[in-house]
Amino acid sequence: AGSATRVPPFCAARILDAGAEAGYAYLVSEYVAGRSLLETVSDDGKFAGPQLEALAIGSVTGLAALHQAGLVHGSFGPEHVIMSASGPRIIEFGITGPYGPATPSSDMLAWAQTMVFASMGRPPAAMADLEVLPEPLRQAVADCLVGDPALRPTAKSIVLDLLDDAEPLGGALAAGSRRAALAT
Repeated sequence: AGSATRVPPFCAARILDAGAEAGYAYLVSEYVAGRSLLETVSDDGKFAGPQLEALAIGSVTGLAALHQAGLVHGSFGPEHVIMSASGPRIIEFGITGPYGPATPSSDMLAWAQTMVFASMGRPPAAMADLEVLPEPLRQAVADCLVGDPALRPTAKSIVLDLLDDAEPLGGALAAGSRRAALAT
């Protein structure tokens, strides 16, 4: 629970309280107003260009913030990305560290699938589906879709690749958060 309160507020819902009571863990996060990415794509259509790039940067920045705190999302997907007035925000993440199938690597696989969904309106069916993505997003998504989880990049490395900046002013998460605002 202590790790949850240390999640930096970059593109992720702020954690207001976390703990355990009567043997049950709980997490209280801020309410993030907006529609989910799933609803947005269903209602308004696919993302492309600068809006897609900002969505990608914002959502992977949110995952990087979770991973930096030692947590994983565990069920990341378009229903857990809220398109807020300040850009995409990750919601409903777990308060436990990596366990079983819930790992940073599995979050990155889910992120890649979510980016293809955002750009095509459906999950990826073949590697040829990645052709709709611009570079460097196409390569980042391809790297996260590899079968061997140990070969998938970290969320922070993807943030830096997409920002095309090894040392962004104020840090990678702050820079990712600033760029994410362009998704709205």
